[in-house]
Amino acid sequence: MPEIAKMEEKMRKTGIDLIGDAPWGTHFCLFYQSKEDLINILVPYFKKGLENNELCLWVSSEPLDEQEAKKAMRKAAPNFDRYLRKGQLEIVPHARWYLKDGTFNFQRVLRAWMDKLNIALAGGYDGMRVTGNTAWLEKKDWRNFADYEEAIEKTIGQYQMMALCTYSLDDCGASEIIDVFSKHQFALIRQNGTWRTIESSERKEIREALQKKTNDISERIKELNCLYGISNLVEKPGISLEKILQGTVDLIPPAWQYPEITGAQINLEQQIFKTKNYKETIWKQSAAIIGKDHRIGTLNICYLEERPKSEEGPFLKEEKNLINAIAGRLGNIIERERTEAALRKSEETYRSLSSNIPGMVYQRRANWLTKIVSNSEMVCGYSIDEFNTQKVNWLNLIHPDDREWVFEEGSKLSEKPMSVVQQYRILTKDGSTRWVSDHKVSVFNEDGSFIGIEGIVCDVTERKREREALEVSERRYRLLTESMSDVIWAADLKLNLTYISPCVNSLLGYRPEEVIAHKAEKTLGLRSIRTIMKLVEEKKRREELGTAMGYSDSQTVELELKRKDGSTVWVETRITFLYDAYGRSREIMGVMRDSTARKKAEERIEGYTNKLKERNEQLSEETRKTKDAEGKTRQYAKELRILNLQLKSETERAQEADRLKSQFMANMSHEIRTPLTVIDGAVHLLQKNFLSPEQKELLAMIQNSDEQLLELINSILDLSRIEAGQAKVVKREFFLKETVKNIISGFEFEARKKNLEIEMICPRHLPSMISTDEGKLTQILSNLISNAVRFTEKGKVEVRLNKESNSSIRFSVEDTGIGIPEENLSLIFNKFCQMNGTARRKHGGVGLGLTIVKELVDLLGGEMKVKSNLGKGSIFCFSLPCIPSKERLVRDRDGNGTPPKRRERVKKGVNILVAEDDSPTYNIIRRFLEDCTISRAVDGEDVLKMIKEKSYDMVLMDIQMPGMDGLEATRRIREKDSDLPIIAVTARSFKADKDKCLAAGCNDYIAKPIAPQKLIAKINQYAVKRLSRRQNSPPK
Repeated sequence: MPEIAKMEEKMRKTGIDLIGDAPWGTHFCLFYQSKEDLINILVPYFKKGLENNELCLWVSSEPLDEQEAKKAMRKAAPNFDRYLRKGQLEIVPHARWYLKDGTFNFQRVLRAWMDKLNIALAGGYDGMRVTGNTAWLEKKDWRNFADYEEAIEKTIGQYQMMALCTYSLDDCGASEIIDVFSKHQFALIRQNGTWRTIESSERKEIREALQKKTNDISERIKELNCLYGISNLVEKPGISLEKILQGTVDLIPPAWQYPEITGAQINLEQQIFKTKNYKETIWKQSAAIIGKDHRIGTLNICYLEERPKSEEGPFLKEEKNLINAIAGRLGNIIERERTEAALRKSEETYRSLSSNIPGMVYQRRANWLTKIVSNSEMVCGYSIDEFNTQKVNWLNLIHPDDREWVFEEGSKLSEKPMSVVQQYRILTKDGSTRWVSDHKVSVFNEDGSFIGIEGIVCDVTERKREREALEVSERRYRLLTESMSDVIWAADLKLNLTYISPCVNSLLGYRPEEVIAHKAEKTLGLRSIRTIMKLVEEKKRREELGTAMGYSDSQTVELELKRKDGSTVWVETRITFLYDAYGRSREIMGVMRDSTARKKAEERIEGYTNKLKERNEQLSEETRKTKDAEGKTRQYAKELRILNLQLKSETERAQEADRLKSQFMANMSHEIRTPLTVIDGAVHLLQKNFLSPEQKELLAMIQNSDEQLLELINSILDLSRIEAGQAKVVKREFFLKETVKNIISGFEFEARKKNLEIEMICPRHLPSMISTDEGKLTQILSNLISNAVRFTEKGKVEVRLNKESNSSIRFSVEDTGIGIPEENLSLIFNKFCQMNGTARRKHGGVGLGLTIVKELVDLLGGEMKVKSNLGKGSIFCFSLPCIPSKERLVRDRDGNGTPPKRRERVKKGVNILVAEDDSPTYNIIRRFLEDCTISRAVDGEDVLKMIKEKSYDMVLMDIQMPGMDGLEATRRIREKDSDLPIIAVTARSFKADKDKCLAAGCNDYIAKPIAPQKLIAKINQYAVKRLSRRQNSPPK
């Protein structure tokens, strides 16, 4: 059946009504007389190919060129242009296909067809259909082209390909037509206005023989359907043997030559199964149904009426073979069903027994199909039904890190009868990881063939944890004992040593393994053994008498041991008894300490008088204590010196890191703030002129971007301060909606260039004024809106404000941009993190903005969240605690909620020395102070020189100048003139920098970029007083 289905799948719809369906490998030709003949055949031919998911290739030539072919296809196929764009149809002029190199090379053309077919199959097409017109063919190329057609005819049957070759009757004589006809399977030709197919007599005979073969195959298919149906019956879950037998007799008649008069019957011991029309006739055939070793039934098939006899009789030879095959299969089925019934009964008994085993019992067949018998939920949480219905596979529950070695080791069980115990991890139904012990054994048939594996899986997680804890404890105590100078040993009650610590080597000269390998007499000596055994016997005696309660578990004895080199050593030994679960002594633990020196000292002073002995013993004891104390003191001092050195080194490294970081941040601030001064000043000066509305708008955008860049610098510095724990939150009241609108306006110019819309959405009930850190909120929203505009090419950006509670507002920025891959969502708030190199090159940025946003949101007591869909956009949202305020501020010109201020002007005639090495910055300051008399110095030495030569009302002192810097110049000035106002002008904005300036003698401090009104205010504050004194003092 599967093979027949495969043959049917090879049939393709040609689109030509006269031909109908044709198999892959069809190679036929068309003899045409006009352009209309080509259109009438080729257009439906290719239209059907496109609908059948085939790659179509049309090699065009006169009289139907490429454009005419497209026009005809477009008229017939409404979706033609979509196919053309998709590349499913190619219309190629003959010169680019057949005459690509100027000549016809049929080997090259054949290779080109094969390449196209491979591309089609790789692209998911079912195959390829082609056509090629031969109107271009010249007489000199005819023979070569005929060889090409013959090669196609010989090979096309091997491929998923269909070819239609077109020939003009006007260009073909009789010999050419015969030649073409012989190279194709059949031909299409129009005669008297009607299309006909023509094939050779040889091909006709082949087709008739094929038809006969097809009829024979149909009969075989009927027989196969019968056997296949019986197999399907047997495979149905839960079907009884009776239903299998009845279903078999019902399947038999359709498989015989005359199904309408065929009846079937099965006699099985005392049971009969038959078709409704069955009756015995003289036209009968039978077959015995054989069980294991005897006949268990009969299969009878009868024709109910006579049919013409063939040479083989009323029944075909194949039908005789078929009845025997069915009877044989029935014998196997009956025996198998009976065996399985017995096995099921046995399994019930087995399952009843196994359910009482504290583990999961399983059987695994040779094909790795696992059957769980009992207790699966106890081990892994999955039920037996989940396993046995294949919803869960035990091998998939094994931890990925263990799966390979468990599978590899378990595979060895199929090689020979053996058992193995494996401990590995599994993933349970609730997602936890458990340790199991898998006891498995291989099962083989009597003939030595492998059947499968049977085993028990027990949960040993708790046991594993206890063992690991015990091992950790054992390692800890072993490390402790090995690091001690005292010798620790363990032995049974017969003094067979089971452990001794490594320091025995320094005490006795033996390695631990040597001591354990020797008998106790060799190491301890008989006298020492008798001493210890006396303690053991006394302990046993007291335990037997029940008087051990008052007997100490530990005893100290003095032993004389023999060293490996023959010398002796005295040791003080502390012996402790260990007990089993029943309170009986089972092991001895001993601690030995070298007491030779003390022993010898005792022997030397033994001859003294008792009084002197007692005194000497006291002195000896005091001396020993003093030495111990001194030794410990020296050791403590040594360790303390080492720790102090390490602490000093670590402190110096930390201080150097802080210094380098502060220097870097200061330099960065200086290098960026200096040019910002020029930009900010230029905008301020331009705003004084008469400008068109467009120019004003552009200046406003520049000013807004300048402010945002300055805010970015401050935020980077804030990030540094946050990380150092020095950041401060400055809360003040402001108009929320106006602030957000101002932030958005800074990005509208960039958005308009990309045809994007930035929309602010906020409900009416949102409070007008709130109290929080406006600068940090501005930086957060600026970063998020900047990112949204930068990574969005079409659509819009929405900025939403919602009131979460009376003291909390939720902000969100949503875009329709490129989105963020899910695996990157946890990384985007890391410093200098970007999705990939392509995004960085296309959209820019250094990967710091979202880090600053996250830090600032956390600093303000909020929470940052992000959602994203790759290719569709992202939503960044955060909630901030914001205290609503009453509207009591007057809106100024910019609508930012601050009281309007009257612009100050500097008093004329003020004489100012500007110390500035950067020319653009100096020019901006000069333009700010047009009413003043301005002089310029480019470094500190220049400042000192000019002050000597002329009197000034104020010095604007740049701090970072080449040569002598502004701080040194200020100190020099203060040595001679304590009244001259000096205002530090610097790009360094840290508080520490301001403190340095004031400590050097500066009166005040202005950070770049310079706000004009702030500068004028400082001049009016300090310089005007000196100007008044200078104007009122009499001339010298």
